[in-house]
Amino acid sequence: MAYLILVYKRPAPTRARRGFAILMDNLVGSYIAYFGGAFAAYVGFLFLTTVGWGLRFGRPYLFLATAIAILGMVWNLAASPYWQEHPLFGATIIFGLIANTVNASILLARIAGANGLLAEKIEEVSRLAWQDQLTKLPNRPYFRERLAQMVAAAARNGRQVALLLFDIDGFKAVNDTLGHEAGDRLLQEIAERVGRRVRQADTFARVGGDEFVILMEIARDRSDAVPVAETVVAAIGEIEMFAERGLRVGASVGIACSGPPPFRERIADELLIQADRAMYEAKRAGKGRYKFAGDSG
Repeated sequence: MAYLILVYKRPAPTRARRGFAILMDNLVGSYIAYFGGAFAAYVGFLFLTTVGWGLRFGRPYLFLATAIAILGMVWNLAASPYWQEHPLFGATIIFGLIANTVNASILLARIAGANGLLAEKIEEVSRLAWQDQLTKLPNRPYFRERLAQMVAAAARNGRQVALLLFDIDGFKAVNDTLGHEAGDRLLQEIAERVGRRVRQADTFARVGGDEFVILMEIARDRSDAVPVAETVVAAIGEIEMFAERGLRVGASVGIACSGPPPFRERIADELLIQADRAMYEAKRAGKGRYKFAGDSG
């Protein structure tokens, strides 16, 4: 065995290596002959299986391997003349097996705890990377990623994507009059109100400042986006947080639809530009309303 490990298929084995391998084989053979084959099996279990494989496959395997090793040692004590003459040595080895198993089990529990903590931290970092910290909505990087995914999926399914972009009419007046803390509370209120009313399949995100987007897949035509736009306008128009100060807010919504496939190469960027233009058309038309990209008047 040692010869195979140290010499076989090695480049240019030296005489010293060959001699050492033969010596190791003779020593191992003498050891097994003197102490008994069951003890050699125990040594293998202890160093290779009980601790090494147990750490890899978990505590159930660790306990099973340890039980097999202990049974082997008990068999030695019952059947081998050497071990019958040295029962205290055998009992010490069994105790060592149990102690090693307990230590390895504790180590496994600590490793599992550390892995759980690491998974929580990774999830937290991922959430922070994709989440707007004020409103807890998805942020702009997440929105861009999701838009690209939805465009690709719509192209495969033969459907269309609608992008609704809106900002808050009257938001600057709230900030200027009551301060940025009031503006932050208003943004959180909008995120909560609109978030309750959008479909779970749609993506609602804050893309910066007082601008929000809703991404949705439409099955028929652009009219599928109208109820969503009307819901946004109504939900924000109902907010009366600062009515006693004479400050009211509303929403102007711009809607851009991808049209039927095949899509152009930069369709995602074009949708955002078109929705932005449509939103400002809605503002010029009197605010508190929605406009489709490409509509005149």
